[in-house]
Amino acid sequence: MDKMYTRQGYLFLMEKKAFGTTWTKHYCLYQKENRVFTMIPYNQIQHKITSTETIVLRSCVRRMSDSIDKRFCFDLTAQDRPGVQYTLQALSEDDRKLWMDAMDGKEPVSVG
Repeated sequence: MDKMYTRQGYLFLMEKKAFGTTWTKHYCLYQKENRVFTMIPYNQIQHKITSTETIVLRSCVRRMSDSIDKRFCFDLTAQDRPGVQYTLQALSEDDRKLWMDAMDGKEPVSVG
């Protein structure tokens, strides 16, 4: 594993479209020292990087399983994009825990 990154691997990013929600596979990299999270869309056809999105992480919170139809999800917010939330799905429960540990993830606070 590249020492430059605290955690790296595949995650699915939830994207809201006009006709519903899609989950797209991304190769993700996280650097704990500067809290930089990079998402590279996975392209099966071209096998080359077409675009990347990089955010400086503000928070990482586990997604309540009853609030979404997918398992192993967590939400990220960026320091420079108030109000924007990224919902990501890990490949397994263990994978989700590893990502959340790397990003100092929190458990959701139940209201009520």
